[in-house]
This record gives sequence, structure tokens and C-alpha cells, in this order.
Amino acid sequence: MSSILLHPLFIFVLVISIWIIIMYILYKKKVLEGTPFALSGPFLLWKTERGKEFIDKLSKPKRFWKVYGDFSIVVTFVVMFTFLFLLMWVATLVMNIPESRVPRPEMILGIPGLNPIIPIWYGIMALIIAMVVHEFAHGILTRVAKSRIESLGVVFFILPIGAFVEPNEDELTTMKKRKRSRLFAAGPTTNIIVALICSLIFTQVFIGSAEPKAIGNGIIGVIADTPAANASLEPGMIITSIEYNGTVTDIDNSTAFSLLMSGTRPNETINMTLFYNGQITRKEVILTSRDNKTQGLLGVYTIYTGTGKQIYYPTIRLDSLDSTLYSLLVYVTLPIRGLSPIEKPYTDFYGPTGAMAAIPESAFWVLANTFYWVFWINLMLGLTNALPAVPLDGGYVFRDGLDTFLSRIRKDMKPERREAIVRNVSYFLAFFILALILWQLIGPRVF
Repeated sequence: MSSILLHPLFIFVLVISIWIIIMYILYKKKVLEGTPFALSGPFLLWKTERGKEFIDKLSKPKRFWKVYGDFSIVVTFVVMFTFLFLLMWVATLVMNIPESRVPRPEMILGIPGLNPIIPIWYGIMALIIAMVVHEFAHGILTRVAKSRIESLGVVFFILPIGAFVEPNEDELTTMKKRKRSRLFAAGPTTNIIVALICSLIFTQVFIGSAEPKAIGNGIIGVIADTPAANASLEPGMIITSIEYNGTVTDIDNSTAFSLLMSGTRPNETINMTLFYNGQITRKEVILTSRDNKTQGLLGVYTIYTGTGKQIYYPTIRLDSLDSTLYSLLVYVTLPIRGLSPIEKPYTDFYGPTGAMAAIPESAFWVLANTFYWVFWINLMLGLTNALPAVPLDGGYVFRDGLDTFLSRIRKDMKPERREAIVRNVSYFLAFFILALILWQLIGPRVF
């Protein structure tokens, strides 16, 4: 019983339950009336008028922001249909996914602490940044459209999880479609731009300055009850050379280690030179065998440090679209692969060089991980909000775009008829996208 009470999932559910109960009591007792706080479901909103003047100053170069708004509309339409196509393509692959690898419901939600692949503190920090830039983009384009901002504020769900800018609803409804589309498109587009900037900083500044502490095969895992475990080999050690049958082989390329081990036999001895914690050590290991194989068994999982950091680069190859797409896919799915945040033993293999060497190594990796997660959360928020499904930003942009399109090609159509078509298409897309997302959870279990 005590183990259940201490289980992280139980504690998480308990904390959320207590929060919801407190919010319900505040709502029933009307405690928040007359205060800067308000409730929106289980979310607590802190509203303020501070920041309006700052947004007014940012919106001053109106010509620039109008061009940016038009650019945002184009970006949002490109992203919405690309991402929609991607969701449809993934839906066709669902029946090939084994049930053991079906994503759990919490993995669909980008909530730090609930989604197991999002680290809590990196996730919360990145989500707050993403929400702030998203809402400020809405706020700036609201003022460019000469519409009022009622309030700004912070959204709480136990912890601060985002920010909001509240425009005047009446003015938003009567606003010209192009101005309104600019307003909505600016949010996801700004998230995507911030994501690209943070990605460049992560790859070029941090990963670009990280160099191997030693060239060789870095140990990322040790199998229990094997010669490696018996010889006290540990993750974080780098195998730099191996002496076998009187010949010393330097592990100076990606295949040297595997080729050497493929030629060994059980009960033979190898002498290993290792780099660990800034020191060089040597280990004598007697190999064994497994499953009656004739090859000697050491019992380690390794990566070659000379090329190991390449997975953190989205390599663009103009001569190979497949390689480029695969590289980008690996880069974006690093959290799913358990490769981000970058932690031990990988941080044991690399260290900052050049100007970045002035930063303490622990702080270097914290900053690097922060920039990756700000990239990742902004990208996910931008892509999701660009989908053509109301109440997402892309849904409103699509709705106004479809209305404009129909009014131009069918000038004789009655406004009521046009509005009905736009409304029905918008509802269809919203439910279709929801079905595509749910299909990822349900489909593999059905087939």
C-alpha cells in the first residue's frame, strides 16, 4: 500500500485532483470576484492591464507587422496542409504498429509531467516561453489592426503553464478577414520562427562546439554478468585502443571496434585502454560466449565518439531528399528515442571547446538542453495550432480563407449559404483531425 502511495503517477493524479477541487470550491464560493483572478474550467487566470503599453510600443512599425502578418498567413497555410497530410499518412501506417509500441494517451498531450517524454523543468520553461511569444504575437497584430486588448495575464494549472492576450471579442468578430487572419496566423508562425532560431543555436553554437574528450567507442550500457561487468566497466568510459594477440588496435573509426571484436574467441584475453573522468586506465578482460556463439563476448553497448554527435544535426543533403527527411525526422524525434535531454553517459563523451569552454560543463549541457526543448515545444505548439481545426488558430485562418475564396469564385452566392458551407467544412475538418489523432491510439489495438 505504501509503495502505491509513493508512486509518481499516484502523486501526480492526487495533486491534480486536489487542484481541481480547490478550483471548484473557489468557483462555487465566488471567492475570486473583484480580484485580478478568474477561472476558465480548471485553469486559473491572472489578468492584468500591465504590458499593454509594451505591446503598443512593439506594434509601432505597423508596415513591418502587416507584411509579417501576410507572411504568417502564407506560412500557416503551408504548415496546416503539410501537417494534415502527415497526420493522414501516419494514419495509414497505424495498422503496422505492434500493440506494444502504441502511444499511450498521455503521449498525445504536450503537458510536462504528464507526457513521459517531456522533462518537467525543461518542459515547463519551454512551454512558458512558447506561450508568451505566441500570445504576444497575437497581441501585437491585435493592436496593428487597431483593436483593443482587454487584458494580459498568466495561466496557472498548479504551476504557470502559459500566457494570454485577451482581445475585445466584439471588435474581433467585426474585424476585416485579412486583419483577423493576420492576427491568428502570427501565433503559430512566431512559434515556428522561434523554434528555428533555437534549433540553429543548439546545433551550431552548442553541439558545434562540443568535441569528443577522446576518440573511441563510448560505453553507453553494460550487460550484467558479462566480462565487462566483472571488469567494472562503466557507462561513460571511452575505449580508445585494444591489445589482442600482441597487436594494438586504435579505435579511431566507426568500424574498428566491431571488426576487432568479430575476430575474437571465447576465453581469450584482451587488454583495453580507456579514457574516463579525464584519466587513462587499462583493463584486462577475459572474454566469454553467449548462445554458443564462437565470437568472444565483452558485454557492452557503445557508440563511436567521432561521429556520435551527428544525430543532433539535422543534415540537409541537396542530392538526397530521403536522407534529408530521415535526418530531420531523427532530429525532431530525439525525445522519443530517449536522446534528449542529453545526459550521462553521453555528456561524459563530449565537452565544450573554444569560447564555450569558459562555461562550466554542467551549465553548458543545461543551456544546450534548454535551447533544444524551447525549439521542440515551440515547433510542436506551432504545428498543432496551424491545423485547420477550430478553436486552433489555423482553424480560424482556414475559415476566413475559405470564406474569401468562395466569395470570389461564387460572387452570386448568398452570404447565408456561404457561411453555412464554411461552417460545415470547418466542423468536418475539426472532427476529421480529432479522429486522425484518436486513430493513432485506437487503430493498432483494433488491428
